[in-house]
Amino acid sequence: MHAELSPLSHSSSGCLQPSSEKHPATATPPTPTRGIRNNNPLNIRISPDNKWLGKVTPNTDGSFEQFRTMQHGVRAAWKLILNYYDRHGLHTINSIVARFAPPSENNTANYIATLIRLTGKGGNETLRRSELPQILYAMALIESGPQVRMYKQLFTNLKP
Repeated sequence: MHAELSPLSHSSSGCLQPSSEKHPATATPPTPTRGIRNNNPLNIRISPDNKWLGKVTPNTDGSFEQFRTMQHGVRAAWKLILNYYDRHGLHTINSIVARFAPPSENNTANYIATLIRLTGKGGNETLRRSELPQILYAMALIESGPQVRMYKQLFTNLKP
């Protein structure tokens, strides 16, 4: 099992990194990120071909799927990652991220570096199916920020 991931903040390069910042109990709660608002922790883009369980229609976001509950959003993210792993043979962080966050839309190298840092896995290390929940949780932290921690149990309960 992996250790608890430390708090994250955005660095000047735009990549998430561990944060030493402490928030007092009286601080105003942060505004929910798009992934949290949409119950879509991986910010899965809208596709009419995907008939996700719990998908909200009509969608008011316009770009990213919306789900009725975070459990539905985590389920969709899990199905997506399992599809990459089982159907497309993507068994490394590098290959999964290259498909999920292509350079045409993202800073893929930074995404990979952050995922490696969060998981302790190598970019070309062959992942076991049992390690995918940890990878998915780390991807959700990158996509939706530290607010996703309140849903960690949903990721922990995933069955490879």
